[in-house]
Amino acid sequence: MIVFRRRGRQTEYLLLRRSGSERPYPGIWQVVSGRRRSRERASTAAIREVREESGHSPLRVWSLPFVNTIYVSSLDQVQCMPTFAAELPSDAAVRLSSEHSEGRWVSMTAARRLVLWQAHVTLISLVKDVIIPGRGWSRHTQID
Repeated sequence: MIVFRRRGRQTEYLLLRRSGSERPYPGIWQVVSGRRRSRERASTAAIREVREESGHSPLRVWSLPFVNTIYVSSLDQVQCMPTFAAELPSDAAVRLSSEHSEGRWVSMTAARRLVLWQAHVTLISLVKDVIIPGRGWSRHTQID
């Protein structure tokens, strides 16, 4: 889930640093993420994760035309996950859950430097190029 806020003419993206005790990937910077509960819709899970990990309810949510695919070696599985974007209020402060040791609102340039996964860079770029300016498919993928 790419979480962003608009501050005047600037857009900032929420990045969270995983706690050193979190497995896998302790200490990495990431976007909001999480797991679905049994029988939970993907979009419902994404909105819940935003609330749990940021302490805020999204103003608007979009589905993104990108499926994140990863191989989980411990399970010997390929997992495919739908992706979303959420806008928070311009004055939303970072509120950390126990899963994270730090959170920051950052520019796109900083986000590209900090995140580990190329898929997160791709998703942030999609949000910047299509969702923020309201182009193309963005008006068709907003979730009510």
